[in-house]
Amino acid sequence: MNNELFVASADATIANAARLGLMWRLTPATVIEGIETMNTLVTVDVDLNPQPTRVISLIGSLATGQRVMLMIVPPLGTYIIGMYGSNVSLRSYIDEIVRTTAVTGITTTETLLDQITFTSLGPDVRYKLTWVGTIQSSVAGDGMRIRARWNAGVNVDSSGTLFTQREVNADVINKGMVFTLVKTVTGIPAGTASIGVLAVRGSGTGTLQSFADANREISLLLEYA
Repeated sequence: MNNELFVASADATIANAARLGLMWRLTPATVIEGIETMNTLVTVDVDLNPQPTRVISLIGSLATGQRVMLMIVPPLGTYIIGMYGSNVSLRSYIDEIVRTTAVTGITTTETLLDQITFTSLGPDVRYKLTWVGTIQSSVAGDGMRIRARWNAGVNVDSSGTLFTQREVNADVINKGMVFTLVKTVTGIPAGTASIGVLAVRGSGTGTLQSFADANREISLLLEYA
């Protein structure tokens, strides 16, 4: 649908509301997930404890983080009728941590490497995790597994929900292999949550470590997807 039709739809909705004597109000909001025109997820500014709300966009598809103006027409529904403010700020970044020390002594017990604690907006919101780090073993040929999990609360551990796993073999003894893990995830309940990367030896007999120092940082980035 083109912009002219979206504007016409917004005008028609407002006109019908006025003609029928319906009570309606305008309020700003932030797009959390612009899935599609008829199924956009937002948080409303006036809510004391903002919760994701499904609304209908009359101005087309929207990107995560865009500021919009809602028209709330009870009991018909809630509609996005325009942009809010002259400058649109796209929201993606949530948090990033950088590690400059090694995590050592990893064998068959899954060990946390890096984590971020944040406030989840609910199970419908999609998050993107990006981890760039190294993994190595004291024995060549060992299978080294990197896992991404999330937990409700402030700590990630092996009981958390696994949403991706990768394995790489140690080609050289005690030689750090650069590893990048990128994955999106949904289903995290609203409230305090933690998401992170863990390591475990999948096969072999060596001891693993994820080395880092001031010149060889390891980073974990969390964004809205």
